[in-house]
Amino acid sequence: MDRITESLITELLKNLEIKSEGVSKDFEKLVNYTIVSNDYNKTFDIDSITVGDGNDTGIDGIAIIVNGQHIENIEEINDLLKKIIFLK
Repeated sequence: MDRITESLITELLKNLEIKSEGVSKDFEKLVNYTIVSNDYNKTFDIDSITVGDGNDTGIDGIAIIVNGQHIENIEEINDLLKKIIFLK
């Protein structure tokens, strides 16, 4: 890995106060954080969006953002659905 990417990973781990889980997992977190933070400027748990693991068809992360709200669990989806149904 190049020095710039290593530096970015080190900075991310330090800023988020998380332990390294190895180069590949740390890189996944960097990429996921970079992508999500471009569209969502509030605090979020990087581990909640990082889903990469062996035999995962190449999916390293997933985040759902609806109307500026980061959806982290099924209950939040159900709440949004109730609001949508109520507005109709």
